[in-house]
Amino acid sequence: MKTIESNCIFCDIVTGKAESSKIYEDEHIIALMNIRPVNAGEFLIIPKIHIDHFIDLPSELACHILLTAQTLSNNLMKTLKPLRIGYLVHGFGVPHAHLNVIPLNSPNDIVSIKQLKIINEEIIDDITLLPQPTRSELDKIASELKNC
Repeated sequence: MKTIESNCIFCDIVTGKAESSKIYEDEHIIALMNIRPVNAGEFLIIPKIHIDHFIDLPSELACHILLTAQTLSNNLMKTLKPLRIGYLVHGFGVPHAHLNVIPLNSPNDIVSIKQLKIINEEIIDDITLLPQPTRSELDKIASELKNC
């Protein structure tokens, strides 16, 4: 496992080659402001070692990221007073594991394009556009996930 990747912006932040607005740092992780936030106050938590997929993080490191997110989210809630805090791991954008912590002021602050439609040039969030599997389909997938 590589600890630093030469063409990764997050690795450049870890090594000090790229600037960031850090809100927390320890020997394993850095929390920094997102340069393209959905809402003011959005931040990222990145591991200092280069691992592409969040699910490939050692369990202790993943737990450390989530516990740090909880502490920093409490600070965010007290300071900016969003209605909710959302956590998002999608892995697109930068191929280096990271957790997005997003202050939410409406349910539309985190949505899937699959649930959006345009009516009269207005984007509408419609959860009914998402597929609704049958209970037997859900049970089948649940069983497969349990038995891996």
